Amino acid sequence: MRRSVIVKRCQQLYAQILVRPFLHTLVSWRFFLPEQTRAVQLHRQVFLKAWPRFPRWVWALIFIYSSVTWLLWHSWRQIYRNYQKHHKTVAQHSMVSPACQLAGLFKAAFLHGIPGFAFYQYKLYCYPEQQWLNFVYTHELPQWHLTMSPNISTDTHRLLSDKVLFSRNLSRHSISTVASLKRLSRGQPVSPSDLFIKQSCFVKPGIGSRSEGCLTLNYQLESDSYQLTVFKTGEVIEESGIVDYINQQVQHRDYLIQPLLTNHPLVQQYTTTKKLITLRLISACSVNQKPVVVSALLEIPSPDNHSAWWLIAIDCRAGCFIDSSSWLLKSSASYKQALNKMGAQVMPFWSEITELCLKAHCLCANMATIGWDVVVTPDGVQLLEGNINWGIAQHQIINDKPILDSGLCDIYCSHI
Repeated sequence: MRRSVIVKRCQQLYAQILVRPFLHTLVSWRFFLPEQTRAVQLHRQVFLKAWPRFPRWVWALIFIYSSVTWLLWHSWRQIYRNYQKHHKTVAQHSMVSPACQLAGLFKAAFLHGIPGFAFYQYKLYCYPEQQWLNFVYTHELPQWHLTMSPNISTDTHRLLSDKVLFSRNLSRHSISTVASLKRLSRGQPVSPSDLFIKQSCFVKPGIGSRSEGCLTLNYQLESDSYQLTVFKTGEVIEESGIVDYINQQVQHRDYLIQPLLTNHPLVQQYTTTKKLITLRLISACSVNQKPVVVSALLEIPSPDNHSAWWLIAIDCRAGCFIDSSSWLLKSSASYKQALNKMGAQVMPFWSEITELCLKAHCLCANMATIGWDVVVTPDGVQLLEGNINWGIAQHQIINDKPILDSGLCDIYCSHI
């Protein structure tokens, strides 16, 4: 057991520090100037308070190592690869010359520690350099969320990390969640009776995100047979190989078996597939204040690509759909058609959705922000899960603006 722990720690060290191709936070020259904006001050706090569990001398070693590798190798690689991939398209659609793009890439990499992929992801070439730090970047997320919620309790962390505990505890407070039919414990053998229960199920890791490791177990009533579909890839496994496949997955982590949910008819109208439509909602809470909704996206499975989704922005106050102006997202004809069909409609059950998420956030008031996954089924609005380390890029890309331009700055400042 001790040896396995040491091996795991070494693997984490290798992946998170030694071969990591990005800095762990932004490192901007503006950190050293007086009277900077609150957005800059927040990024500076993340830089100074990164790796909170380690002594500061360890933080210093990590910073020196990652800075040297970034300056000598990774930054140049990021600039070259992303410039080659995007400069022609950006020049055509946004009328930004290749020379201006290249200058922006160098400024982003060497003056702020921003990777090349983020320069194009957030269209920084359309913003003055002074506004670049109004964005929050994917590569700094783990340290960002740790810094912005410094008072998170052990109970809150367990509640949002353990999906079984999440469902059980929130149900006690009359918050509708998706109950688990069974838990498959890591390392324990799985038998046919655990899986083949005469109904379709969704099989997912007990701890995970972004559908990683998720499986769909479909039951065919007419033939009394089962098929397993790997959610990410669409790979189909016939009944004879299902038990062996799940046994392989359970060797690495716990799994949960849940009912296979379907969309409410008012939501199903937005898609031609049978896949579940998910609402990604972000709630935020200042110290000693009530939580509020700061961002929301509707995630619709694409009929054109098994592993792709359409993302529709939602106005947090009115609950109506917002047409994104991003030419990157409108490149799909079917996406344009769906946007035109939805128009400025209000998201069905919007008031119930926000009420459910805000009520759940009140149970975790020591968290500055929480990312909620919500579904609307024939049984009503249900919470799938809450996320501590929620993804921030999609909310900024679809809404076409930095997230720190909102009232989120005030909320974060109240916590740190």
